[in-house]
Amino acid sequence: MLTAALSPGRQQSSVSSSSRVFSTRRARSCLEPGPSPTLEPERLVFTFAWEDAEGRPGHETVVTVTFDEFGAKTKLTLHQAVFETVTARELHQGGWASALECLAEYLARD
Repeated sequence: MLTAALSPGRQQSSVSSSSRVFSTRRARSCLEPGPSPTLEPERLVFTFAWEDAEGRPGHETVVTVTFDEFGAKTKLTLHQAVFETVTARELHQGGWASALECLAEYLARD
């Protein structure tokens, strides 16, 4: 699980993660809503699967992103499961950590 406290226009954004593994795999990602995606102001739920070279989706996981008030900030919590392997989980954790760091940097701009 990754958590980020985001504060637009401030340098106090932070991202915490227990792993820093980054993937160099060159695959297309496929963000396809599952049978009933959830889109609410405080929660987003969708399915995720990598596609192979022929466009066939691989193993599917469910991604849940929640947004909670955290003082003057918004706490973003991301949960993705169930992975086929520990390695796959660690690679995704590294990718999400990188994406959240980029988001925090973007929001910290004036």
